[in-house]
Amino acid sequence: PTGGALLQSDEVADATTRNLLTLHGEALAPMGHAAVRERVAAGLARVDAALEQLHPEAHRQLSELQLGSKEKAAAVRSLQAFGDARMVAASRAVLEEFRGGAAG
Repeated sequence: PTGGALLQSDEVADATTRNLLTLHGEALAPMGHAAVRERVAAGLARVDAALEQLHPEAHRQLSELQLGSKEKAAAVRSLQAFGDARMVAASRAVLEEFRGGAAG
């Protein structure tokens, strides 16, 4: 696949959906997984369109960039890390410490 195809791929939409649900599950729960996934896919399509309009040369390069299976897997893994429950918990702990420190 190409870099542009990866941006529009099910793997990226699924990973991004999981990340959002991990980070904001309570707020997004009423929508349901399918609706969140649909909005994520639409958002990724808008990112692609904006990139094409605002930075056509970068979009062309991304669309021509050939990715091997290892590169594709590494890109998806790196995206998935943002939704890892341990990473989210650590980020929230740091944020709470920051808020407490800022108030004191």
